[in-house]
Amino acid sequence: MNRKRVLKWSMVFAIVLGLMMALIGPSVSVARPMNATVGSVLINEFIATPTSAEAVELCNPTDADIDVSGWVLDWDYGNTQLNAGLVVPAHGYLVIDDNNTVSGISISNGGTILSIKDDANNVIDSVGYGD
Repeated sequence: MNRKRVLKWSMVFAIVLGLMMALIGPSVSVARPMNATVGSVLINEFIATPTSAEAVELCNPTDADIDVSGWVLDWDYGNTQLNAGLVVPAHGYLVIDDNNTVSGISISNGGTILSIKDDANNVIDSVGYGD
């Protein structure tokens, strides 16, 4: 096939795909209120410091608030349970720090795998970092 023909068919495909998306609309998934599935709550940012001022920011990209009460923030050598009453708002953020956990956060400055697990011990999201 010559190059012009491939380019022509690629453009036709792109136009058809664009029209289909315009007619169907974007795909939206809505989390059930107070429940979560893998990826419905994300570890957005974290701070690992030598001063014990660690914090983890959770993000909820869904259209429903998600209750994270009793969930566990887990790392290679420890974990801590989140306090009752913590909710990550729809399309919002929640900062987890020593003030809203059972035993505080003490993640490694040198690296670890940081996970957020629901109250059934399912890993909802995790991130690894290191030197």
